Amino acid sequence: MKKNIFIILNNDLLVTEWQYKCLLKIKNQNLVFLISNELKSKNSVKFKRNYFKNFLYYIINIISIRQKMVKVKFNSFKNSSYKKIFFITKNNSWEELNKESIEEIILGNPSLIYKCGMGLLYINKELKNIPIISHHHGDPTKFRGRPAGFYELLKGEKKLGQIVQLISNKLDSGKILSYGETKIYPWSYKKTINESFKISPIIFEKALISLEAGNFIDKKSGGKNYKLPSNKLSIFFIYIEISNLFKKLFYGLFWEKFWQVGYLNKSLISKITKPDDFFKIISKTSKNFKPIKIFKDYSFYADPFILDSNIFVEGLKKSSLKGDLLLIDINKNSIIKKLTLENKHLSYPYTIEFSGKKYIYPDSGALKNPIFYSGTKTKFLKKSFMNKFKSGLTDPTVIKHNGLYYLFANIPNEQYILRLWYASNPEFNDPKEHPNSPICITPEGGRSGGRIFKFKKNLYRYGQQCSSDYGNGLILFRIETLSERNFFEKKISTFKLNKPFKGPHNIDFCDDLLTWDYYTERFNLFAGFNRIMEKF
Repeated sequence: MKKNIFIILNNDLLVTEWQYKCLLKIKNQNLVFLISNELKSKNSVKFKRNYFKNFLYYIINIISIRQKMVKVKFNSFKNSSYKKIFFITKNNSWEELNKESIEEIILGNPSLIYKCGMGLLYINKELKNIPIISHHHGDPTKFRGRPAGFYELLKGEKKLGQIVQLISNKLDSGKILSYGETKIYPWSYKKTINESFKISPIIFEKALISLEAGNFIDKKSGGKNYKLPSNKLSIFFIYIEISNLFKKLFYGLFWEKFWQVGYLNKSLISKITKPDDFFKIISKTSKNFKPIKIFKDYSFYADPFILDSNIFVEGLKKSSLKGDLLLIDINKNSIIKKLTLENKHLSYPYTIEFSGKKYIYPDSGALKNPIFYSGTKTKFLKKSFMNKFKSGLTDPTVIKHNGLYYLFANIPNEQYILRLWYASNPEFNDPKEHPNSPICITPEGGRSGGRIFKFKKNLYRYGQQCSSDYGNGLILFRIETLSERNFFEKKISTFKLNKPFKGPHNIDFCDDLLTWDYYTERFNLFAGFNRIMEKF
């Protein structure tokens, strides 16, 4: 059954591009656009912006924040109509709808109101039974108010939160329907903001599902209420951003990451008592483990997974700068098998066995459809396509649980948005995206970082820690609930290697064999040139 959804617009009918994408998520519902108009009266107050006081911020806004605007055309939405509503501006800058507009809204019996226009909307008691939702780009436990991302970058935060909330009469303190995070790029305010706006339609869609189910996120909105920055603060902001940009450029020109794969084949895994003891084993032996020797045709090894007591890795080929999948015999230090695709990059060779048959699900983000390799013998693995998916998949991670096969992966261009599918077979001929998908929207765990495993009746998942340096650490999650209808996980620990090593970025284990990847940073006069060549 279609819902009646009311949408508040400004009288110029303009919304940002990301708001328009949110509107497209509800285009098949019965939409009523409420065109807001300000009434002039004795009680209304006209607030003027102090352009001189915040002059430098407005320059930053034009360069970094200002978004492309889209004019809403009602005929683009089949089941739509529009009405005019009116408001006055109160002396505290909040905007209050007049009595007639409120009565018109109540008469229309909307299931919700989506606020895409007006300023600070004051919620009259007559409207309190109608859910009115809006976005806030910031983690309300730390950052309320505006501007989005400015103070986070200024204070050196690693990630930018955002919510869809039921708005209240306290700024950015409503009940939270959905939450997500994006990476902060300290050298680029524009990139930081664009990444945040990019996921807003996904956060919006999850909020609609939560609202229908009556689910809210238990997250306190007690953060500081920030205002527009002064010129002095804006100068400091520009200085920090330029300094970080120079640091990034210098690193890119002369430093590079050298990836390797380490392993321990007597790691006493059978004696661990807690799921994060794998981290402790690696930490205690960080100076005594064995690295896999890198063959001369390859620049580095990464993404290790175990198969038949040997280790599958991604090997970056020097000649093509594309990844091959190499099965390494760690006892003889030789390549047993090589999986390649011409002019295509392969990585993350996730290995698993079902009913005596071996499966390898590699990263297929560079392909039109995901692939997997399967067979009863390692020497004779057959490549197959997963044609039911619309694109390749990044870091696919598969488990079987209660008779169903679950696939955790990212879609290309959704770097830290982890999605979940399930199917009746390991070939995923009949995949369905999970109703809670995406299940993790954050650079802290929003990409898989190794095998999902069972320990003392509980399932655990490794996620990459990418909020600062890529590949520098893992997060361990306990999967509390996994079924066709429900998914819930909880973060229980984090881990980073001790200097001079950084990582791990991926981890796997079987019996008493434990393997992980890591990197060191080294000076190279040609690092910048090599990065340019990789783009081609």
